[in-house]
Amino acid sequence: MQFELTERELEVLEKLDWRLVDITNDDRMAYVEIENWSPAGEDLCETIAVDQWDTFATATRKWAEYFDKDEHVELYVNMRGKRGVPSSIRELVDDAEAIQAMFYDLADAIEALYDERDEDGMTVKEYRVPLVWQMYGSVLVEAKNEDEAIRKALHSPNMPLPEGTYVDDSADIDDSIGIEVTRVLSEKADE
Repeated sequence: MQFELTERELEVLEKLDWRLVDITNDDRMAYVEIENWSPAGEDLCETIAVDQWDTFATATRKWAEYFDKDEHVELYVNMRGKRGVPSSIRELVDDAEAIQAMFYDLADAIEALYDERDEDGMTVKEYRVPLVWQMYGSVLVEAKNEDEAIRKALHSPNMPLPEGTYVDDSADIDDSIGIEVTRVLSEKADE
């Protein structure tokens, strides 16, 4: 999987004081490592895992929801007053709540990038469309709905459909919406 952040996503990170440290890709996952500082001075070096079917917005939301502030406080409570850890439990709790808010603020801001309207007032969002002719490939497109996303993916100049006949109805979009692509692929094969 070859995953990169868009310019707009990078701008959101910068605006919210997150720094992109690295992106590591393997066959099925990308790991986006970002860094920031909590109000109490904790170095937050976080890794957001983006699987082959997720968008960065979806992965960021999952990451924000996974954070457990109680578990975070428990991790540092025995180190109070040492190595830069606040000495007050109240400050640890307040900082954990602020960290959770930072995570949700980032998820909200990334999602807001893709909640746009076109000239007709229709919602345009980002879809990661699996490519049936590449084992783990996908293409990122902005579209009004799933059908338009599939059509744009199939006609994308960056991901042309190879010659031949294709039939596949197993694609999922955004990891939750099943879409039959047989008819679209058949139409493309007939062209």
